[in-house]
Amino acid sequence: MCALHLVRIASDHKEKEAAQAAAVSSAPVIRPKPAKIPPGTKLGKHSVSVVPPKRNVSPGPIPEKPTSKALCRYSTGCSNSRCTYSHPSPVADEKTGMVLSDEACEDGKNCKDAGCIKSHVSPAVVHGAWACRGTGPVAQG
Repeated sequence: MCALHLVRIASDHKEKEAAQAAAVSSAPVIRPKPAKIPPGTKLGKHSVSVVPPKRNVSPGPIPEKPTSKALCRYSTGCSNSRCTYSHPSPVADEKTGMVLSDEACEDGKNCKDAGCIKSHVSPAVVHGAWACRGTGPVAQG
């Protein structure tokens, strides 16, 4: 074979590859529709589940003592009676209220010492503020 013949064969081969590539790139992409799998179906080690609908669940009881050692960011201004964070004494104000101990006060919501340094429940429990913001007052009794 001569060199010219080999060049022609290589040229023809490149033209065929280019034509095939053009045909592939211009073809529409067909994607399958997602399969609908019923809840509870096992897929290997995983199972398909449905997110349960939201229920009208009670937010829980009003705490007797703080369950978190962290301080509430609202401090004496907290209006959530179910707040789990630590607060100053319910009778303290912004200037006198401070928490210097992780211990819960023995008097709890009945504490009358404005200078008490132990942790307390939200002042909203004592002052009868809203149980959850915007949902209405907490029933006392």
